[in-house]
Amino acid sequence: MTSPKKVAANRRNAEKSTGPRTEMGKQRTSRNALTLKIYAGPQLLPGESKAEYDALVASLAKALMPEGPIEWIYFMQIVGDMMRLKRVDIAEHSFISWNVLDNVDTCGGSDSAPHVGQLSVGS
Repeated sequence: MTSPKKVAANRRNAEKSTGPRTEMGKQRTSRNALTLKIYAGPQLLPGESKAEYDALVASLAKALMPEGPIEWIYFMQIVGDMMRLKRVDIAEHSFISWNVLDNVDTCGGSDSAPHVGQLSVGS
């Protein structure tokens, strides 16, 4: 059994703990569930299009025609994997574009196109 003194201390501490107060703090904690995929809910991240996601789900459902709960679990795994692959493609494109632009600046600006041997990816 918890002592009355401990209960009173817990109540005082609980009054101080009200959660995030700033908009940035609220946004950050709203994504806490993304750390464990099982609790993540929708497979969309901020900035991704729900319409594109819904179109992907509809297109794949029409092509794969999942039946029953087990097939739907696998189906949703495929949808999630496709979304992650799309993010990897975007990240890869951004990384390469960023490095090409950085190397163009290093090699003398956009007027002098660098040779393939002059381009380096990474540091």
